[in-house]
Amino acid sequence: MHLRRRPSYANIASAPALIVAIGGGTAWVATNHHHYVITSTGQIKPKVLRTLRGHNGTNGTNGAAGAKGAKGASGATGPMGATGFAGIVTGTNTSVTLSATRAVVVEATAPLTGNLLVLGQVAGLETNPQVDGTLSCGVVKVTAAPGRSLGSAGATFPKEPTAASSVDVPVQAQVVATKGDTIAVECVAGSSSYSAPTVSIALIPRA
Repeated sequence: MHLRRRPSYANIASAPALIVAIGGGTAWVATNHHHYVITSTGQIKPKVLRTLRGHNGTNGTNGAAGAKGAKGASGATGPMGATGFAGIVTGTNTSVTLSATRAVVVEATAPLTGNLLVLGQVAGLETNPQVDGTLSCGVVKVTAAPGRSLGSAGATFPKEPTAASSVDVPVQAQVVATKGDTIAVECVAGSSSYSAPTVSIALIPRA
């Protein structure tokens, strides 16, 4: 009888193993006189496969900045915003001569069509001592109703024996105006010796 000789452990351990990578992920393994073809990673034990994986390399340096791109086209024009609410309009006058004839002492133009609160302030001065006269003022919508007082007020100068005297006359009125109307304060005094060093008017839009 012919007995087949078994290779010893030393022969197996010292037998060269060669893995040659071929395109498509196929590899040849040669051990002694046996050849095996590995066609997928499924043929390799997971723990062996893990030892075959490399580690991530370090990040490379940043590349140089690219050239500046061309300017983009302008965007479309946005819609127009809502019209803002008109603000307060004021007017002033100084060194006004007052007389027995009713006359405009200060005026302003209505900024919108709608309701306005009109405030006027007249500082009257009487330079003739011993005269006990009055000063009367009112708000007038000159454009639509000239001469018609919409709100009035008056004051009497105190009688001073040797010095001039003064009074303040505040007037106010609610006015329904059309944009562009002239709103004024008119005054009438009892003597030509009266004057108004300072006169003011304010048109305040109301909701």
